[in-house]
Amino acid sequence: MDGPAPVLIIEDSVDVAALLREFLESQGHEVFVAHRGREGLSEARKLKPGLVILDLGLPDLDGLKVCAELKGDPRTRAIPVMILTARTSTQSQIEAVENKADCFLAKPIRDFDEFYRWTRAVLKRGRSETASGILRVGEALELDLAEHRVRVHGRMIEDLPDTLFRLLAELACKPGQLLARAYLVDRVWNNAVKDNEVDVAISRLKSRLGPRAEGLIEAVRGHGYRIRGGSGLH
Repeated sequence: MDGPAPVLIIEDSVDVAALLREFLESQGHEVFVAHRGREGLSEARKLKPGLVILDLGLPDLDGLKVCAELKGDPRTRAIPVMILTARTSTQSQIEAVENKADCFLAKPIRDFDEFYRWTRAVLKRGRSETASGILRVGEALELDLAEHRVRVHGRMIEDLPDTLFRLLAELACKPGQLLARAYLVDRVWNNAVKDNEVDVAISRLKSRLGPRAEGLIEAVRGHGYRIRGGSGLH
């Protein structure tokens, strides 16, 4: 990655966000700001920043929920998340770890040099884990998580709906592993639909992928689905 990575700040306090923005821009970062949780999720998916700095006390959606959604979405799960909050109890720290936050810092920031050392460390970790963001399943399937593109045996699948892309990415992340319907409902739909919606979506997904992908997605009656073949994030 050339130069300092872009940073997305999700923080409801205009003053705190402005202070962070000014400091990070002085270090050469391009900085984006969202003041609400849902706005932050949308911006993260669109911008693919190198780091998200996230407050917990957001007005519309708790920061832990935002973190969980970022880490549960194949498009954003590799983006490191730094929690920066006045909620400094042990319980809050445990919950942040449980929701896969990469770093937990208290505010107000008293030492910006220390804060930036943490920022660089988390960014470095994120770069090493993200690689190019390409998921491959054998020779049959390629997903570009950043660009939201799918190829089946080299043929581009046009305009795959967001939900179907997320469903396919969940399966492709764990090739050969049986994923229960309840697991997929949680990861793809955030528990907002019933289990039978998975069957409907799988049918639609197979139809969109076409005959070249026949046999790629396997149903295990009464249990769930799995995708055949080996994969890797490149």
